[in-house]
Parts: sequence; structure tokens; C-alpha cells
Amino acid sequence: MSVELIPSDEMTTLKPASEVKTIADEAEEILEQQSVAYLINEAANTGSHMVVWSKSISDELKQVLEGQGYKVIKSNTYPNRYTIKGF
Repeated sequence: MSVELIPSDEMTTLKPASEVKTIADEAEEILEQQSVAYLINEAANTGSHMVVWSKSISDELKQVLEGQGYKVIKSNTYPNRYTIKGF
């Protein structure tokens, strides 16, 4: 993931269509990773060593998480529920 979302201080700046398209194409993956990171970091700040994510996880994000040492375990009982642990 090499693209970043448009920062709030640039929201009123007109950007080239090609740049905006690239951001839009990758926004869902960026937001998914940011959401999981927030959940993990919030859990760590409260002394927890795992989180439950109740949405699907993209293959790309799963690879990123596992590459950083997390274990991503899909629930056998509930669809689109994952336990992320290892921190």
C-alpha cells in the first residue's frame, strides 16, 4: 500500500484526476488497515493481547498482519469473524 488518503488540510485543493482515482481505488484497503490498527492499539493500551474483528479481512491485510507477527484466526462458528492475537 503505497498511497495515502488525502489529508484534511488538502481537502479543498483540486488534485489531478489520475491521483484522485488512485486514492479512491485504494481507499477501502487503507481504511480497513487503519481500522484494524486502531483496534489493536486500543486493545494494547488497555492490557489486552487480542482483538475480535467482525468483518471480512482482505487477503492483503491478512498478509500484512501475519508479516508483522500477528496470528489471524478465522472463526469456525461465525462468518466474517476473526481473532487477531500475538501482541
